[in-house]
Order: sequence, then structure tokens, then C-alpha cells
Amino acid sequence: NPDVRFFEVCNNGSSFAPVPPLPTDGFYGDRFWDAVNAVRCLRGEPLLYAVATDDSHGYPGCGMPESAYTFGDGWIGVKADRLNQDDLFAAMYRGDFYAASGVDFEDIEFDRRRGTLTVSVPAKAGVSYTVRFITTKRGADTVLRSVEIPPEGRRQLREAPVFSDTVGRTVKSDSFAPGVPVRASYTMAPDDLYVRARVESSEPTSYRHKNRMHPEMKVAW
Repeated sequence: NPDVRFFEVCNNGSSFAPVPPLPTDGFYGDRFWDAVNAVRCLRGEPLLYAVATDDSHGYPGCGMPESAYTFGDGWIGVKADRLNQDDLFAAMYRGDFYAASGVDFEDIEFDRRRGTLTVSVPAKAGVSYTVRFITTKRGADTVLRSVEIPPEGRRQLREAPVFSDTVGRTVKSDSFAPGVPVRASYTMAPDDLYVRARVESSEPTSYRHKNRMHPEMKVAW
């Protein structure tokens, strides 16, 4: 549905538990994101944007046990002129925001004339970074097949798509040593349907509830 513009690429509270051959590295949502945007690009529909959330239901003073405190494990950073609801949502619908589970961008630039995406992340002592530029090429497959997810607790039997390896491929990867400022660029090729960047750090996340929708290392999308 092209009217849907946002989805959770990272959710700390998800109990989604994939089974082989679905990936268990915390990036299954990334693959879904690429598959949807590949189809949308070919149809001329608006892109789907990703958000991150800690899905916290407990805060100090709310009467819940400390084990329920999961805040600060997922958020979005929005580039807006003013801190109010209208400006924030307008910026989000333009795509002027990013999702994060512990990494903050310093700057994000896109040169529409050249098709060049450039991202910057401030240096952090003892933390290394890898910037991956990800795209799907024109003519790529999307879903290969579906697999069954067995019942779990109150969840009934479900089916989940297995995405083709041609969807969401890393076309450039730059690594940065600890303490080195991050600045990386990629210029789109003629057969790229879109481009996005994912910054992976060497710093582990602090979330307590392990699940398959949240990478173990701090990331930004």
C-alpha cells in the first residue's frame, strides 16, 4: 500500500523470532525495506522510510519492574526548522530524518544532480565504524519464497518471506578506525533504483531483551 510511508526497521520490544533460512543478525527488517522500495521505485510510488523505536512500556516511577525499562535503545533524528509537531512530521514525510540504535549522524547530504549520497559521523574514542551503501539494481528479484514461522506463546503459525540476495546489496563499504571522523560517499550507478546508507559501529547496544529485530551493535540507517 503506497499510502504507508513508515515502518519499524528496528524494534527493541519485538518478540519476532525467525527460523532458518531467515537471517538472525538483526537485519531482517533491512531486507524487507529494500524489497518494498525496489517495487515502489519500479512503480513510481513514494519510498518507504524506516524508523527505530525502543518500544518501552516501563519508566522509573510508573510502577513497573526495572527489567521493563528499555528506553533509549532506538530513536529517530529529524532535521526540522522548528521543534513542533507540524514541522517534525513535514520533515519526516520529506525523508529528512534517520533511524538509530546508538549511532548519530553528524550530517547527511544528497546531491540530486549527481546522485551522490554523503554521510558523516563524529569520531568516538575506541569505536570503529563501517559505512555500507546499499541498493537494489533494476531487474533484481524480490521474494524467493515463504517459510513458516512456528507458533510461539500466543502467536499463531505465520509465514514470512525469504528475500532474494539480489535485493539490498552492499555496493560500497568504507571502514574507519577508532577515533577517525567518518565521512563516506557513493554515487548512484544508472541501474540503481535507490541508495541508502547504514552505519555499523563496533560498540554493542545496551538493550536487555535479545530479539531478532534489533542488531547487537549500535547502528544508524
